Amino acid sequence: MKKKKVLIIIGAVIILVVIISAVALKGKPKPENTTETTKTETKQVIEASGLVKVNKSKDVILDFTSDVVNVAVKEGQKVKKGDIIMTLDLSDIKKDIIDKERELKIEKLELSKLQKNAVSSTQNNIASKEQELGRMKSDLQVRENYIKNNTEPDIVKLINSINIFEDDYADAQKDYKQNQQLFDLGSISKKELDDSKSSLDNAEKSLSEAKLSLESTKYSKQAEIDKLKSSIKQSTSEIANLKLDLAQSGTNINIEKEKASKLEGELKQLKNKLNKSHFSANNLICDIENGVVVNLNASNGALIQSNTKLYILLDLDSLVAEVEIPEEYVSVVKLGAEVRILPTADLSKEYRGKVISIAEQAVESNGNTVVKAQVSIDDNDGLLKPNFNVDVEIAE
Repeated sequence: MKKKKVLIIIGAVIILVVIISAVALKGKPKPENTTETTKTETKQVIEASGLVKVNKSKDVILDFTSDVVNVAVKEGQKVKKGDIIMTLDLSDIKKDIIDKERELKIEKLELSKLQKNAVSSTQNNIASKEQELGRMKSDLQVRENYIKNNTEPDIVKLINSINIFEDDYADAQKDYKQNQQLFDLGSISKKELDDSKSSLDNAEKSLSEAKLSLESTKYSKQAEIDKLKSSIKQSTSEIANLKLDLAQSGTNINIEKEKASKLEGELKQLKNKLNKSHFSANNLICDIENGVVVNLNASNGALIQSNTKLYILLDLDSLVAEVEIPEEYVSVVKLGAEVRILPTADLSKEYRGKVISIAEQAVESNGNTVVKAQVSIDDNDGLLKPNFNVDVEIAE
């Protein structure tokens, strides 16, 4: 009886466990055997850095001697088309053109006369050239005496100026030495001593500039003498040739034609020196839409010698980013690839462009082998300037 009771209790416990398990299983949701696949498109980019450069620039070279009247811009100044950059004194070259036109006119008249009466015209031409030769020789003697005796007016003026500047410099040295002693004794302030030193430096600078100007003037005067000697030599040769060819009228006519042609060429060359897009009247102007003046090599009152580079005009409309691409990534960079440009000057901005050129030669930069490439800047708003640093992201 007791054993039967125990079995009943065990059975009841088993039934209870089964019921509880069934209830628990009924309240628990079935796990969903679902797999969610997310496809993410990752766009690869090549990172590089470089500088903003201009693709177009213009060296403005003055191929004749002139004085600078006024420099209207400063180094690095932005200019627009038509803006005056500097004003020059063009009186000398304009006089050369007028003289050359007059010389050409005379030569054509001589040719006309020679064609009418070759012998008579040749004789007259010889006489004219001998007269001109005599004038040039007389002029040469005067000029050489000027140089030899230091009596050339411009040189005398500069020598007098140098004498004055030397006196000023000696006085400034004396004043500075005295002020140095007073300063050491505590009698004057450091500012007064510095002012004295500044006066000494200015006096020394003025003296140095005057001496340089004297040397330049001497060189210029000597160049004029050398040119005159060359003209005398040429004229002497021409006279000798004319005398030899006096009987050969046909030959003389051809000579005169050649001379006229030469003068026409020389006149054209002179006019072409002013017939340039960056000249307007007596002014040098900006002849591009947007530019920057750099390497400015002129000042008010300066004498500019022939073949002097006055400045470089950078074309701001030709700005590109010149970047260095590591050699291991060059193979994936293609012409026309989209580029994101990030300027160091303003990290909040970005610009768009495309790869427009890739160098065919690698170079070493900071110990790494790189290939240079150029990237267009399609939406520059004026912030980017030449030599600005930029980072770029080039799409593969």
